[in-house]
Amino acid sequence: MVHYEISGPAIIKVQAQAEFIIHCRNDARDLVEIPPSILEAEISQNKEKGEVLMGKIEKTAEKGVLRALFRGRYVGEYHIQLYVKGQLERRPVYKEPGLPLQILAADPVVKEDYHFTAQGFGLYGGTVAKTVSFEMNIRNGKGEPRDIDKERLKVSLHQGLKKNDGYAERIAEGRYKCEITPFGPGDMVVKVQYAGQEVFETKVQFNAGMDANKTEILNAPSKVPLNQQQTFKIQAKDASGSDIPNGGEKFEVGVSGPSQGTQGLVVRDNSMEPTPSALP
Repeated sequence: MVHYEISGPAIIKVQAQAEFIIHCRNDARDLVEIPPSILEAEISQNKEKGEVLMGKIEKTAEKGVLRALFRGRYVGEYHIQLYVKGQLERRPVYKEPGLPLQILAADPVVKEDYHFTAQGFGLYGGTVAKTVSFEMNIRNGKGEPRDIDKERLKVSLHQGLKKNDGYAERIAEGRYKCEITPFGPGDMVVKVQYAGQEVFETKVQFNAGMDANKTEILNAPSKVPLNQQQTFKIQAKDASGSDIPNGGEKFEVGVSGPSQGTQGLVVRDNSMEPTPSALP
């Protein structure tokens, strides 16, 4: 038995291509390889009038994941439905009429009160010239995730009069990954706008970069009891020898000695998560 899960945008512009991702899973919820040829996808507005268009289904690089492509030709309210070929009775995978899709003639206008919140490691800070990311979550007044027009979601990084535009992409319904690249050390302001309106802003500190020769190991034990867990700290420092206050540096720890003499080596980042401010 194969279970199909489909996700994609709820709103697109007329003549724009909509991309839906199909996950094919067995009863154990594992992804399984399914040839695209056994599936067919359709977008319909009014089946009684025969207004049905077929989508294109193709493989992706990931096992058990397919892609369905549609192009919205006319403005209106549509539904996306998926069928498996070769059945005695043509049954839809999803409850009729299917997943809703709205096609608009111009830029989408939000009809609900949307609430934007942000979270992720990219809001902790980082190192100059290293791209970091965070996630924007969009929900309506009932707390339900809602898709928006990605083209109208703008992320940027500011320091004084300098500005660096970021990048945003949809990763799930109501969830968008934002990437920013700091262009200098010090405090910077991350801003997110939607449809020209500022929906999120927070201050983030970026450092000049870690110098491995200045970085120190603190409180390293010289003698430890057998089978007892031990901890020590690593203080990252920049080229001037100053402590780097932000997390995000990648450390690998190795302990030399007898073969299989240590186990369970774990590196944890002690950076404190900031408290971003979200605008209503």
